[in-house]
Order: sequence, then structure tokens, then C-alpha cells
Amino acid sequence: MLLMPPSLADWVDADHPARLVSELVERQLDLSPILASYESLRGQPPYDPRMLLKLLLHGYTEGVMSSRKLAKACSVRVDFMFLAAGQHPDFRTISDFRKRHLDAIDHLFDEVLRVCCEAGLVKLNHVAVDGTKMKASASMKRAMSYGRISRQLLEEAERIDAEEDELYGDSCGMKLPPHLADPKQRREALDRAKRALEERAQQRVSDSQVRDKDQYNFVDPDSRVMQDAPSRGWMQAYNSQAAVDDSVHKIVVAADVSSQQSDNPQLEPMVEQVEQRVGIVPKLSADAGYNRKANLEWLREQKIDAYIALGKKQDDDDAPAPRGRPPAGLTDRERMQRKLRTKKGRALYKRRKHTVEPVFGHIKHGRGMRQYLLRGIDNVTAEWKLVCLTHNIGRLAAAGYRPDPRTA
Repeated sequence: MLLMPPSLADWVDADHPARLVSELVERQLDLSPILASYESLRGQPPYDPRMLLKLLLHGYTEGVMSSRKLAKACSVRVDFMFLAAGQHPDFRTISDFRKRHLDAIDHLFDEVLRVCCEAGLVKLNHVAVDGTKMKASASMKRAMSYGRISRQLLEEAERIDAEEDELYGDSCGMKLPPHLADPKQRREALDRAKRALEERAQQRVSDSQVRDKDQYNFVDPDSRVMQDAPSRGWMQAYNSQAAVDDSVHKIVVAADVSSQQSDNPQLEPMVEQVEQRVGIVPKLSADAGYNRKANLEWLREQKIDAYIALGKKQDDDDAPAPRGRPPAGLTDRERMQRKLRTKKGRALYKRRKHTVEPVFGHIKHGRGMRQYLLRGIDNVTAEWKLVCLTHNIGRLAAAGYRPDPRTA
């Protein structure tokens, strides 16, 4: 029994990350893209969007990302009760809020990055770029190859329809999605998948011919079957990219998502995004997944001091460091190989593992983010940026940052 009404604020420590999230939303972040959509007076008054945004940001920071788990946390966790001011929005309200404001996530990423820069957490001496495979909200069992689609498009589909009609009548032995349950709609879906695979093949640089093994997923067509490097296993996934500042705080300065297995095509857009968000491109390092000839040529033309591995292990790791000016007539690859053999190049490239890899490890293992909740490349990109900006909020909290009360 409590003789006086309790204050939830008294139960949340002064240095708790929930307080930082609340202060950022109330004082520091420009929320105009979100608040502008609440000007209509029709319908019931909505939950305060700032309160819902606090729940979403704090949830992702703490590894509570499911809308159902967020709704439950508002009833069982004091930090979420504090942010919700004792209210209990249901999971559909939280889910709809997230989907409604996906377009504002990129703006919020810039806003949080601005705060990190103003707090002195971003040094911009060296940035490391890397990618990690993140499971899509789709199963590999819902994918079909081009060869199988071609075989089943007419004869196989009609044969199965006849067999199922004879076996089950009006009922069915296994529930199918509505767009695949009707034979006509199923054939139309297969036809769309076939055309999508043919269009996808035309976009490939190396081989524009569609292959029988090319896969199309009916649940999330933008996702691809990719190999996860650590486990060497295959999964329906997206290639999640991040550029991380080499400092003790490990701030993510750029983030993006691709449907391509290879990291090579992602280097140029990631470098351009770094320049767009922070104004400059410092020394850049990346692993061997980014070392194609076109990338090395582009970096030279842009006068970017880059250090990109040319293989899994350098053959001349024990060779003496070169001295003097580079000889004339070196190719871009030979010039990069020479840079990596210098003492400066070896020391800087060695920092890459200590810069970007811990961020992926913390996101996947520390916060439990191993699978996207949304589907489609645009939605997944917004969700990945939400994951990265809340990583930055977590680093702000770990650094002991608090907004200046004069900014209120």
C-alpha cells in the first residue's frame, strides 16, 4: 500500500536511457515531418505522437522491437510506463504509427546524427564501411526458381488443380494465401514472378540471361536468397550496409539496405551518403567485398583516401613496407596493394574490424535484431535506419550525454 500517489519519474534513474529518449524527443529533435500529419480535427483525438515516438525509439534502443512486446512493456516495465505517462496504447496503434511514419525515419536519422556531432561523439578521421546479411520477414520455402515456375506455369498447375479437386472437393488440405488459392490467380502470380525474374536478369551487369536457379519469393519479392558469411548457411535476406565512425563511440554515419548479395555495388552510394550526412568523406576502409575495379577507379577520381583489401589475406603480409613515391604507371589495384603494405595502411586497415564489426555484433547479439519485421525494400530500409539511429541514441546514453536545459 502506498499512502501517497506514486510518481513514475521517481522510479526511473536520472541516468536511465529512457530519460535521454524523452529529452531528445521533447527538446532536441525536429519532429515537423511527423507532427505535420496530425493537423486534421476529424475523428477521435489520437495518442500524442511524441509519446508513441518515445516508445518506438526506446524500444528499438533496448531491443524491444515487436509492437506486441512494446504494448506489453507499457504495462510491465517502469521505463516504458514512464515514457507512456501511464497510458496503454495497443499493439495495432504502435504498429500503425511505425508504418505511417516510415518516410520520416531518414530525417530522424539525420537529427540524431546531428546531436551526436554536436556532442563530440563523431571524430571523422576514419570511416569503415561493411555489410551484414539480415533475415527478411519471409521463408525460403515461399520462394520458387525460374525453372520451376516455367514448368508449372500451365501443365503442372492444371494437373495439381484437377488432383486436388478430386481429392478434397470444395475443401482444401492446406491453406494457401488468397492470391494463390484460386487457380487463375495462382497462374497470374506465377506469370508475374516469371516476368519479374526476367526483368531482374536484365539489370545484372555480368549476366543478363535469366537462369533456372534464379529465385522469386512470393511473400517478400524484394528479398533474395543470400549466404550468411559467419554460418556459411543460406537464408532469405537483405544486405544491410553501415558506415561507422572510427572512435570509441562507434557512431553510424550512414545506413542503407540492398537486395544484392554482393557488397561491390554498395560502395559508391554509401560513400555519397556519408558525404551528404556529415559533409566530408574522411579516410575510408572496407573489406575485400568492395574491391572491384570500377570502385577503385571511382575512388581515385573522387580523390578519396581509401584502404580496401584485395583478398581475404594479403600474400605479402610479411613483405617489407614500401618507401618513397609510388612508381609511375601503376594500376589502381597495384596502387591499392602498395598502400596496404605501408605501415600507415596496415595500421589503418587493421582498425576496420574494431570499428564496424562491433556495431553489427551489438545490433544482432546485444539487441537481438536478427530479422526484419517489415517487408519490401523501402520499408526494410527505413527499419534498418531506425535500428541504426537508435544504436546512436544508445551510444549517446553510454557517453553520459544530456541535452542542455537552455534548449528547452
